[in-house]
Amino acid sequence: VTLGAQSFDAAQLQTLGRAHGVDDIADGVALLRGGGIQNVGLDLMYSLPGQSLSSWERSLQAAIALGVDHVSSYALSFEAGTPFGRRLAAGDLAEVDEELQRAMYDLAIETLGAAGLAQYEISNFAKPGRESRHNLVYWHNHSYAAIGPAAAGYVAGRRWTNHPDLDAWLAAVEAGTAPPCDEESLSGALAMGETIMLGLRLMEGLSLAEFAGRYGQELNEVFPQSLTKHLRQGTLLQSDGRLRVSREALFISDSIFADFIDEASP
Repeated sequence: VTLGAQSFDAAQLQTLGRAHGVDDIADGVALLRGGGIQNVGLDLMYSLPGQSLSSWERSLQAAIALGVDHVSSYALSFEAGTPFGRRLAAGDLAEVDEELQRAMYDLAIETLGAAGLAQYEISNFAKPGRESRHNLVYWHNHSYAAIGPAAAGYVAGRRWTNHPDLDAWLAAVEAGTAPPCDEESLSGALAMGETIMLGLRLMEGLSLAEFAGRYGQELNEVFPQSLTKHLRQGTLLQSDGRLRVSREALFISDSIFADFIDEASP
């Protein structure tokens, strides 16, 4: 079970519009432990408006002190059309400086790693054997089902998201028909590009042999430009039959992924 703690700072929780308080986080972890849940994780956020490096460190140390098995650490992003996006545009909120964001990311890696929570994905850390099997399905780009309103599924290159309307979903189920959804199909280089993007999120990297076995083509045949560029820059490393993002480039990995997706686009 993962709890959306987000922060151990009361003011930051208020900024995020969270309904819980700081003490509720420890109470929630204790409730789960008391109920027999052996693998407990927390979601934490950094790059919050007004957040300092020291306050971020306090949140990390508070999570460690609770003895959780897994931590997901994500930077706040401002998306257009969302309440936070509108507040940013109105000048009500300000983004954290990029150098401070990088320092916060590096601090998470160092602090959680020293506490025995190893980084196994760009934003995820776990004690040995406590990695999220659920999310690993996504990062290995395997199939998953969509059950319920707003759920997402991916099978045989078809990706779909059920509409969030509960009444419409129930009506379809009772009628024995497929629930209404938005869908798309991925094939060819686009499907390969997505597999690369997801696989490179993992610290273990992407298996080149598995990629070739899955698609019948070598990665360097389909993406020669992106692969050559990033190997030369040192942002990607190739060894033991795997392709990995270098430690120094983890913070800017989205730009690496974008190159592969762009090369895959018609």
